[in-house]
Amino acid sequence: MFAQSAHALSCMRPNIARSFNEFAQSDDIYVLGFGKITPTQKIIDPNKGKDGVAKHESYSVQASFSGRFMGKSGWGEPKTLPVRVEVQCLSIWCGGFPSGKQDAIAFFQKTKSGYVLNMGPCGGNYKASPTSQEQSILKSCFRNNKCSNAQIEKLGGTYR
Repeated sequence: MFAQSAHALSCMRPNIARSFNEFAQSDDIYVLGFGKITPTQKIIDPNKGKDGVAKHESYSVQASFSGRFMGKSGWGEPKTLPVRVEVQCLSIWCGGFPSGKQDAIAFFQKTKSGYVLNMGPCGGNYKASPTSQEQSILKSCFRNNKCSNAQIEKLGGTYR
């Protein structure tokens, strides 16, 4: 009899209020955007595997963000600017390029070379089709520099 190794990825259910707190506490600079992300280059996903075998490798895609950034008074003026989407893998689990078909909330890391959206296998950096309640809670979190435990719970997630 042969023993087989079991691999599993355990992720907390994504919660944009909890994500807000994590990004607010980061040493890196993050900005909160609301809009659409569209690739500006062909997406060549190395994880599809031309020979039928997925490689499970992280990859980067140049894209355009068209939307608004959050400020103290709410969503700012519309902007369109270049961004980089980093699709990350952890073992055999990978994130994916966000759908540009609907508006979304995205936490962009501000770097010396521009804005980066990290799409990991567990999510949390991107929320498609956010509700008006989710947007309202994020505006409150932004004004207070933190989401409360009650706000995290209201969006369906446990707080930590």
